[in-house]
Amino acid sequence: VLDQRLTQDPQFVARFVAEARSAAKLQHPNVVAVFDVEQDQGTYYYAMELMQGSLESWLKKNGKMPAERALQAIAEAASGLAYAESLKIVHRDIKPDNLMLDQHDTVKIADLGLARSEEGNEEHHAGTPHFMSPEQVLRKPLDHRSDLYSLGCTFYRLVTGRTPFRGQSVKDILRAQVKDEAEPAHKVESSVPTEVSAIIQKLMQKEPAARYQSATELLEALQLLLQPPAKKGLWIGLAATAVLVAGGSIYYAVTKPKEVVEVEKKYDDPEKQLFADQLKELRAQKKQDDALIALLRTQVRGLAGEALAAALDEVATAHAGTKAADDAKTQAKAARDATAAAAAATAQKSQATDAAVAALAQQVDQRLTAGDPVAALAVVAKAAPPSGVDESTYADGAKRQRQRVLTFAADRLQQMERALQTARSNHDTKAIDSVTADLQKILSKDGGWPGELFGDRAATESLLATAQRSRTEVETSATNEQWQKLDALLRDPAQVRSALLAFEFGRAATAVQSVAEKLGTAPAAVHGTRLAAALQHAATFADALAAALGGGKLTLPGLADAPTPVVRWQRDANALVVLDISKKPAKEQSVPVSKLTLEQWNSLATQVQGAPEGSRECFLTFVALGAHAQRAASFLSTLQKDKDDSGTGASGYPLSTAVLDQVVRTLPAGDAPWNAGIRAEVAAGRLLVAGLRAISERRNLAAAVQLERLLGEHPHSLAVALVP
Repeated sequence: VLDQRLTQDPQFVARFVAEARSAAKLQHPNVVAVFDVEQDQGTYYYAMELMQGSLESWLKKNGKMPAERALQAIAEAASGLAYAESLKIVHRDIKPDNLMLDQHDTVKIADLGLARSEEGNEEHHAGTPHFMSPEQVLRKPLDHRSDLYSLGCTFYRLVTGRTPFRGQSVKDILRAQVKDEAEPAHKVESSVPTEVSAIIQKLMQKEPAARYQSATELLEALQLLLQPPAKKGLWIGLAATAVLVAGGSIYYAVTKPKEVVEVEKKYDDPEKQLFADQLKELRAQKKQDDALIALLRTQVRGLAGEALAAALDEVATAHAGTKAADDAKTQAKAARDATAAAAAATAQKSQATDAAVAALAQQVDQRLTAGDPVAALAVVAKAAPPSGVDESTYADGAKRQRQRVLTFAADRLQQMERALQTARSNHDTKAIDSVTADLQKILSKDGGWPGELFGDRAATESLLATAQRSRTEVETSATNEQWQKLDALLRDPAQVRSALLAFEFGRAATAVQSVAEKLGTAPAAVHGTRLAAALQHAATFADALAAALGGGKLTLPGLADAPTPVVRWQRDANALVVLDISKKPAKEQSVPVSKLTLEQWNSLATQVQGAPEGSRECFLTFVALGAHAQRAASFLSTLQKDKDDSGTGASGYPLSTAVLDQVVRTLPAGDAPWNAGIRAEVAAGRLLVAGLRAISERRNLAAAVQLERLLGEHPHSLAVALVP
């Protein structure tokens, strides 16, 4: 009865009816008959011959089947398959369950009418794993020889009580059907004659060409074993022995060494001739039987390929002139042809496999050459063996390509580690940044490497942390080296210090700018450039002051009761020439610039007109820093660690921040480099003076705060560099 759910599909119903009607046309004693197909109120069904059970149910009830009974059952099934073969029908599911028994214990094939023709190979390959032929497992084109293989598996099951191949999964069983050889039936069950085992082995050959080529050929082999014992070759041989024993005198007369005297023949002995003919016939039959036994023994030895062909050649040579010898020659040729075909197929498959693996390797190479192990690993992960290749060999090739990708990734990480070490040694921040960027990309959760490419992800993360830390260390080290170069210049007594005390601000600016240009764009270079600009601005004002002093219009307070006119500035002698108007007539007098106070310098600077904006403030700042540097050195040299009152009172620091405070008030706003440079120097100078004066006033905590701020906020200023 057709399932009600399937009746909703008109095409399926039409197919069911058509196939049932086709089955009804099949008429054979060893095929289950279908009588009619009908439907009743939408229920479709067909009527078939009533059977009493199957060979499988017989096995479950009785256990293993005796060899003679199994021979008969297989012969009846083979008869049905011969009928199917004549109609070019391939059953595709021959097994004990589909070999039914009627009330007379006759075997009939079930569902033959619902099978497919040989031309319908693409439509249906389904079968039962324990009984499927290798070509059916591999989904190759099928013909009637596939049913013969399944019949061989069924024969094996009947006489041994078990299937030829067993496994823990369907996949294991199907693999065995294709690649493994079943243990011969007579070794599994000792009661199975070797002749029967040989037939089963031939039915179950992996290559269709090595099996019986038709059900009719199989029937002929079965009939030899199904003949009554008296007619079998082996039994006839025994009968021949009995005849020889019973008629010993006749046999002796025929075979004894002869000392013959030729006489005239008078008559023939008909009885003697009859025995001679029978003996000849028995000997001929024994020869045939011996040859057949030799052939069957060769077939059950489990040989294959050239070894089988050589063994068959021996049978053909040893038993020449017999049908078995002719069969042996035919089988030897078939074995060699099958071996050659298998070798050719193997070679072709090997070439196809090598080509497929090479193509995969080429795809991997392209990705690895581009430096993309992620894409290369994806290619390997998606790789599937194409048709016509050895899947196991291809899988091994894919594993090798996967290992290549993993090795590439490991080498890449090692290269990064070596590159990082080199970059650290060379203080190459760009190279460190490049390694850091690569590692960040690799470790990124979005688009980074999958875990499979990491030998140790934690080690890679540690390497990234090292790279990031190295960047800071190298940058700090480089920055420190750059600051050290600038500080060395500022502290050099023969460089900026001497120029500053000699009011040669231009020379100091040139020296600082030369070092700054060599430092590139580093913070030390920026600081140096700003300081050089401020010094150059101070040099401009010094030139303006010198020009104004040359006119004799500026006066210097503090030398006499009235302001003293300044005649000129002798810069090479570091002295001012003033006019002593208290003398009659007035007399020129040289005053060393080192004797001038900061207030006097401030008074002179205030009298200069037309100088660039801010240049006066720069000039006064550096004059003040020079004066403070000298006084600070002298003051600090008087301090004694074991005397709390040293540096106080009359020996206290004598200078104040008055001039620097004035600069802060009068300094114009702006972001010019000189402006930034002079503001930093003014702030540093004020902290220095405040700290020294706090020491003089025994405000040690305040002194510590001011001086720590100086060193913390302005460690590279002139105020720090000029003080020993």
